[in-house]
Amino acid sequence: MGDLKKFVEAVSVLPLVHLPGQRCAYNQAASYAILGRILEATDPKNRHFRDLVRDELFTPLKMTEAAIGLASDHPRRVPVSFHPKHVTTNNEQTQKLLNTVTTDGNEIPAGGAYGTAEDVFHFAETMRLRGNNGEHRLISRALFDYACQNHTRTLTNTTWDFEKEAKGFPEYPALFSLLGGYIRGEGHVFTGAGFTASPRAFYAVGGGSTMWMVDPDRALTFVFLSAGFIEGLDNFFKLLQMTASGLASSYSKVRSDLVTAIMYTGASVPICRATFKWLNFLLLSLPVWNFCFYGTPGSEYYSSQK
Repeated sequence: MGDLKKFVEAVSVLPLVHLPGQRCAYNQAASYAILGRILEATDPKNRHFRDLVRDELFTPLKMTEAAIGLASDHPRRVPVSFHPKHVTTNNEQTQKLLNTVTTDGNEIPAGGAYGTAEDVFHFAETMRLRGNNGEHRLISRALFDYACQNHTRTLTNTTWDFEKEAKGFPEYPALFSLLGGYIRGEGHVFTGAGFTASPRAFYAVGGGSTMWMVDPDRALTFVFLSAGFIEGLDNFFKLLQMTASGLASSYSKVRSDLVTAIMYTGASVPICRATFKWLNFLLLSLPVWNFCFYGTPGSEYYSSQK
């Protein structure tokens, strides 16, 4: 799976399940691998995916610890783990995949990157500023505004059908954007951004109990990374509680005339293993990736101007 070209060749012979636009289903492997391979195939410099991402995303956004793949014996790498109450029949396979496959030299656009909470914060802040970190413009404002909206209309995310039925959940829209995973949107609907974020808020979620969120109406950027892996909708339940805390903190802890960043650290390990899946633009061809990120266990990062 770590050989991007071979993986895409294998996926490409599979039959089409649905016509584009008819259904919405989150696929964290094949779809992003194809998009990553498209980037390689259209790159005028003929770079590997990991080098292209480093040159066009990580370096200009000052994501200094971020990389595609990391040596399994790297001293700052902490493995993915599961709390007993979150153990399922898929845990062993997931844990093996994330702890052994995403190593140095392997290229997996879906959950194959490493970085710190500060790295993700630099990325999310660039998104809050509509694609510009003050020194480098990643995408145009027009392209950002086009991407930062609901592109799946009223379609639901069928990936969660089995869990919604088991939990007695009503149907709710998928609300996928093209640059950050999801948007908050209007109404009283279940989202990882919680119920108190503004409708224009957008965010991305990973199975490792990880998240970044931007609420532009409150000038708020929120990042959370954890080593503990939580699968399915239980992860969204936890994260909406985290975002509610972050939104409350933006009012109670931060003075309106300052830009303040607060990091809470739950352990001394500087980098830990945690899935952090998110979608992102690179260049003007609207390619999308899904990454796995690593940060201080139990770390939250806030920045707000209000």
